[in-house]
Amino acid sequence: NLTETDLQNIADCKEEDPSRRSYLVTFAGNVNRSQSRRDLHSLHNGNDIIVARPYQTVAAMNESVKQSAFRKMASMSLFGAAPRGDNLFSYRFSELMSCGTIP
Repeated sequence: NLTETDLQNIADCKEEDPSRRSYLVTFAGNVNRSQSRRDLHSLHNGNDIIVARPYQTVAAMNESVKQSAFRKMASMSLFGAAPRGDNLFSYRFSELMSCGTIP
């Protein structure tokens, strides 16, 4: 959620405080669909690059909790991976942008 200060900084085109983003890049999703996704998974370092498989992090959660967990992680990331999926349009791309994350 954006604070009043965040909103004013956006209006003034001020740079965001970098300490607000704990991660350099994140991705949550199936990493077995393509070679590019498997390559993405190999970048996971557990510190500033987080590539999480859904069943590792949210296996027992309902869909609304999964979405909330994804949005929180994306909001804490400077970049978010949005590799190609099954369709030409990437819903993940839009989700990342709505979190203020660079796709």
